[in-house]
Amino acid sequence: MLESFIGLTQQKFLKYILGLKRNCSNLATLGELGEFPICLNAFVSMLTFWHRSATQMQENTLVYQALHYISNNDSNQSLWFATVKCLLTELGMQNLLTNPALLTPYKFKEQCKSKIKNMFRQQWSAKIMSQGVGCKLRFYKQFKNEFIREPYLDFINNYDLRKIITKFRCSEHKLEIEVGRHKGVPIDERICKLCRCSVETEFHFLTECPLYRKYRLKFLGTNSEELWNEILQCNDKRSAFNLANFLTKSFDLRKRLLDLYTYFR
Repeated sequence: MLESFIGLTQQKFLKYILGLKRNCSNLATLGELGEFPICLNAFVSMLTFWHRSATQMQENTLVYQALHYISNNDSNQSLWFATVKCLLTELGMQNLLTNPALLTPYKFKEQCKSKIKNMFRQQWSAKIMSQGVGCKLRFYKQFKNEFIREPYLDFINNYDLRKIITKFRCSEHKLEIEVGRHKGVPIDERICKLCRCSVETEFHFLTECPLYRKYRLKFLGTNSEELWNEILQCNDKRSAFNLANFLTKSFDLRKRLLDLYTYFR
């Protein structure tokens, strides 16, 4: 239900900006940018038109008479008015249905904007937190807990460096944890093909796999296992570039080693 709020055009545009594929989670796409679905603006426009019609229209106008007729008869005959009622109820503003003049048009619009955005944030957070072990966003929910635009998007101007962070955070990569999910491989069998030590998760790649120890020490420091959450937050320009460089060089090394493994096998 929540993801259906996001129009197809907006999905494509935002994923193009981030460098993500079309099948990447809409929740993660919006979460990285802190971008609200465009349809929320349509809800606000719908509500403000109703409020303006109920409080400012002259009684002899057709709009006022139509609204008055719908309100005093079977309101469910009008899909538009039924939607208005549903939205006001969801926002806890149903008392305005009988007395819309309680708020001025300006205050009504501002309250609608604020409440609709807060409702979306709450639904977004609940949806993210509900992701199970085998779901696409099982890693994302471990570090993304606030619906805001991520700082690294503004720190890094280089598209490729910025994109590699986004793709890693959103689990759009070729690590075994994600490849195995698409193939239906049990989680405990998605072993790292290089070190053969454990399941090749994002955490394993970032903090554990001995193959990337050189780059890990150079770019992430000696406490990457304890500070992995902070590393992914990229709260300053230096840490953002360090993470981007680690991911770029480590993924390149991984590809070269896997190509050699395949060649000599």
